[in-house]
Amino acid sequence: MRRRAVALLLAIGLAGCGRSPAEQLSTALEGVLSWIATARTVADDWLAGRAPRRYTRATLQAALESLEQERASLTSAPRPVADDQIEKALPLIERIEIAVARTWDAVGKVDPAAVREQRQALDGLESQLRALGARGTTP
Repeated sequence: MRRRAVALLLAIGLAGCGRSPAEQLSTALEGVLSWIATARTVADDWLAGRAPRRYTRATLQAALESLEQERASLTSAPRPVADDQIEKALPLIERIEIAVARTWDAVGKVDPAAVREQRQALDGLESQLRALGARGTTP
């Protein structure tokens, strides 16, 4: 019984590894778009006084960590098919990470003007990411 469970888990894990670079890109970009929406929402809630600073910063930290993982998944992926799109996406994802990190810092400093500035930056970066063909949650 245990061997079957191990074999099943191994088969599931290996099936996930067989995704094409284009599928990996699509999945990563959907995750990035979702985290942009999360960062934007929590920033808006903080600006409106609906979210405490500690919660906002914790959420932005989680977003930052997940964005780093999405970028890392693309840098480690084999890239013959989606190479051009991945090369275009990587600097955008890095800029998104920077905007989220700056938002985290601005919330810590209680600087609403800087939070608004980074929120606008995220809007522009999201548009650029969608121009690459990324689909995901809409604002």
